[in-house]
Amino acid sequence: MSDVMTREQRVACMRRIQARHTGPEQKVEALLERWGFPYQTHVPHLPGRPDFVFPERSLVLFVHGCFWHRHSCHEGQPWPKQNEGFWRRKLSGNQARDLRLQAKLRLLGWKVGVIWECQTKKPEHLEPRLLSYLLHPS
Repeated sequence: MSDVMTREQRVACMRRIQARHTGPEQKVEALLERWGFPYQTHVPHLPGRPDFVFPERSLVLFVHGCFWHRHSCHEGQPWPKQNEGFWRRKLSGNQARDLRLQAKLRLLGWKVGVIWECQTKKPEHLEPRLLSYLLHPS
C-alpha cells in the first residue's frame, strides 16, 4: 500500500514533529508541577539531554515516543511501508542510541527511567508510573 500523502505533504508533516516539549512531555510536566517536584529539563551536559532531571534524587527521565523508540505497544510496532530500509536503520539506531545513553548515565551514577508516549494517554497509567520513579527510584 502506498502512502496516503504526497511526498510534499509527508515532508511538511515530518518537519512539524518536535524533539522537545512534546504533548507527552507536557503531560508529565503538568503532573510534576501539580505535585511540586523540583526538576530541570533537557540538561545539556548530561548524555542524551534527558527530558526531566531530578538532581537531588540522582534520577533522569526520558519521555519516549512509542514509534520513534520502538516500544512494544501496538503504536511502536508497525514499520513504515515506504523507504523501509531507511526506517529500519533509523529506528533501530534510535534504540541502540537509547541503550548507549542510558548505560552512560548509569555509569555517571544516575538512575534512569522511561515514560512511554502510550502511558501518557491515560492518567491512571501515567500517574503510578511517574510516582514509582520519583518515590522509589531503582
